[in-house]
Amino acid sequence: MKSKIGALKGAALFTAFVTLVSLATACGDTGPKASLTNFTDTLTTYAVNGTVLGPPSGLWFFARQAVRVDNAFSFDVAFDIDKSSGELRLYPQALIAGGLVPVRSVGIKRSTANYDDLLRAENSGYAFDSVFVAHSGDVFLVQSNDATACNAFSFGTVIYAKLQVLEIFPASRTISSRFTVNPNWGILSLIPEGTP
Repeated sequence: MKSKIGALKGAALFTAFVTLVSLATACGDTGPKASLTNFTDTLTTYAVNGTVLGPPSGLWFFARQAVRVDNAFSFDVAFDIDKSSGELRLYPQALIAGGLVPVRSVGIKRSTANYDDLLRAENSGYAFDSVFVAHSGDVFLVQSNDATACNAFSFGTVIYAKLQVLEIFPASRTISSRFTVNPNWGILSLIPEGTP
């Protein structure tokens, strides 16, 4: 009797395996599919310190906005300009929160690629707890675990962006930067516009 049960279990497992392989082959690429278009923008932000309260000092990539750095924590990265050196500092969200409140995971990675040639994000190597010194022309990749990216068209939250510091103005404590965002979760394409 045991041999018949064993044979039936083996046949059922084999049938399930063949069915799964057939479904995977029929579906093709089973990764996330893009439904939203990439976008590129240029915005001006202010340094977190040494400016009046209220102007935007951070970027929220999914929303395509320069936003205030405040207790709403709607930003991905924040900017500050060191008063003595004039160097720009780039902060991921968690370093501003300082562990006081739970925030989304935002990682930053310096890139040596030319901004226009950088058409694909990397999926590893991001620093989530480091401050980056930046100069005009520097390029960064950003990985943001943004819950607002989960919507009717996607079920994940990790999105990717690239950021270039265009100019730093220490006297006015402002920063001009451009960025390209792929609002589709888990897709690494950073083409400037269109659906990847």
